[in-house]
Amino acid sequence: MKSPIFVLRHILLITLFLSQTVSGEVLQFTLDTFVERAVAKDLGVGESVYAQDVAEARKTAALAAPDPEVSLSYGTDALGNDEGERAIGLSLSQSIRLPGQKKALREIATAETALVNASRREASRQAAFRAKKLYLQVLAARERVSFARQVSELADELATFVASAAGRGEASGIDAGQTKLKSLAAKEKQAAHEQGLSELQAQARAILRAKPMDELIFEGALAFPEERPSSPDDALNWRSRRSDLALASRKEDRATARVKEKKAARWGTWRLEGFMEHAREIDDPGGLEREKSHGIGFAVELPWWGRRQAEEREAKAELGAASLRRDVLAESIAIEVRTAADREKILFQRLSNFRDLLFPLAESNGKDALEAYSQGQISLQQALQVREETLRLRGEYLDLLLEYHLAATHLRVALGE
Repeated sequence: MKSPIFVLRHILLITLFLSQTVSGEVLQFTLDTFVERAVAKDLGVGESVYAQDVAEARKTAALAAPDPEVSLSYGTDALGNDEGERAIGLSLSQSIRLPGQKKALREIATAETALVNASRREASRQAAFRAKKLYLQVLAARERVSFARQVSELADELATFVASAAGRGEASGIDAGQTKLKSLAAKEKQAAHEQGLSELQAQARAILRAKPMDELIFEGALAFPEERPSSPDDALNWRSRRSDLALASRKEDRATARVKEKKAARWGTWRLEGFMEHAREIDDPGGLEREKSHGIGFAVELPWWGRRQAEEREAKAELGAASLRRDVLAESIAIEVRTAADREKILFQRLSNFRDLLFPLAESNGKDALEAYSQGQISLQQALQVREETLRLRGEYLDLLLEYHLAATHLRVALGE
């Protein structure tokens, strides 16, 4: 019989295990770790890994020697006079690729592999960009919730003061109603911000593939940028770092290789053949005699001229379309980079104005209002209104801060960083 201590210990261990299973894990993220996990869990990135295996397998299959053809034949004169004549034949043929055809196939296979690698890089770039934007939005939403609580508390305080003043006959009922309306609106806005934060956290949980019971902790806060992105003029070879442009170039390389393949097909398909035949035939006056024969042959399967021309024209058209897409993409990327750089520059200037001009003035006004209230020069309602204006500026600064960080992230991604 088990002792009570033994049973109790096992019950505690089972309870602890079940509680950990139900409660889930605590996942703590910085921006870098969040992006790293989001990229690793992204469906497009995962599919690109398998696509690389597919491309390697197709390359091996495409560069392998053509399949040989073996045929076995048997003949008899059973439908004739059937004098015992028989024949058995065996033939083997092997297709031969010409040097130009081999080179074209190698170039196509190499282009396919490079295309898959570029696709994986582009999928990783897009996944990282989405993750960075989401992380910044979560940080901003969390600060909005905290800010909304302060605004709601201030609105409650102002509504309470005005209602008390209205009860003493020092304020009108309209003022009391308006401040009460502002208080309710502030609470509603706080609830909306909390809902937005919850939805963003749900999106983060989805891209991280976290369990429903896992707790997500996001470190950091939006702050004034200490380091700005490089400008397009200072960044070296940023075009070579753009994976989408590399992807378009690889598609153009594949189309070029296919044109070469169609041109190499002008020479047709060459086959080397070998045959062997054993026959028993009537040879007067000796009667049935056994005969053996063997030999080699050479065959060329010439393509139909009209079909070959059509296939070449199709391949050249695909090459032209791929080249056009790459050129247009290169132009659009240049415009995107310049636009992103201008936007980042303007937002940084606005952000600097907020920090260097508006905030100091708002803080100074707040201190002056508090001092004036302490000296009886203004009412508490006026002092609270000054504080309310300061909080409104903080809200605008928070929105501008998020807008800048998103613009800076976009510029870095546009530069291929």
